[in-house]
Amino acid sequence: AKLGESCLVGVDLNGVSADNHNDSLLSPALGDIDILHLNEEEASILCGGEDSSTLHSHGCAVILLSLGSRGVKISTTEDDCRLRRCPGQIKHWAAGSKIHVPAFQINGDINANGAGDALFSGFCLASSWSDETT
Repeated sequence: AKLGESCLVGVDLNGVSADNHNDSLLSPALGDIDILHLNEEEASILCGGEDSSTLHSHGCAVILLSLGSRGVKISTTEDDCRLRRCPGQIKHWAAGSKIHVPAFQINGDINANGAGDALFSGFCLASSWSDETT
């Protein structure tokens, strides 16, 4: 059995830059990635902007795009069969969905260190609940 058949596969592209980006490494893996997390800079390098359709067309089921103080964009592949192969709650989500969740407004000095990691880990945990635990 492949790893993705029994557990959620999530990848955080933390640190991808124009200098170290290599399509030949990421592209073959996209079909096995259930949730791919990236920020605006990484999306610009990989997709030329915030349009994640290229990543979905290579088989990635869910894109979690951190937008910093503007919140997060979440998109699902239009391939319903690909979504159904995901474990947990993702298999029940609507194919081709795109939502924007705005960030909470916070006053004062903010240390955003680790914010993307917290977002990604919480999103993966909530997405991985099985039907038996809901």
